[in-house]
Amino acid sequence: MNATLGQILLIVLVVLLGVYVFALRSKVTDRLIMLVLAVVGIVLLAWPGLSSTVAGFVGIGRGADLVFYLFIVFCLFRFVSQAASTRRLEERLTEVVREQALVNARPPWSSDGPPPRPTGPSRDASRPPDPGPAARCGETADGTMPGGPTP
Repeated sequence: MNATLGQILLIVLVVLLGVYVFALRSKVTDRLIMLVLAVVGIVLLAWPGLSSTVAGFVGIGRGADLVFYLFIVFCLFRFVSQAASTRRLEERLTEVVREQALVNARPPWSSDGPPPRPTGPSRDASRPPDPGPAARCGETADGTMPGGPTP
């Protein structure tokens, strides 16, 4: 394999991105890297021929290819940065929800809210038993309608 200087540099950039993600990541370095990438972008916009000159120097055919490769590395960095930011937000949201749950928690015997509903088969002894859905519709216990003929 005859690797060009450009290929080696891009591979090194991707490896450094991996090391950065797992070992060196911080808000300050994120901002510093974004600033450097923005300056590189501005320079390449201000002097478009520079990308062709640098591409020729490192062995990449065209300046547009160099810009595209750098854009891929930038996108990888941005995806990693965004994923970390989302993870931080999710962790903070979890903390806030837990704090609110503890603040709003009431014991079941608390008098400042409705009493807890029974969950078991026990029922209030002062009420008659529920006759079931058929009786509520007008049928008697033997399946006939009140006052009607017996089948």
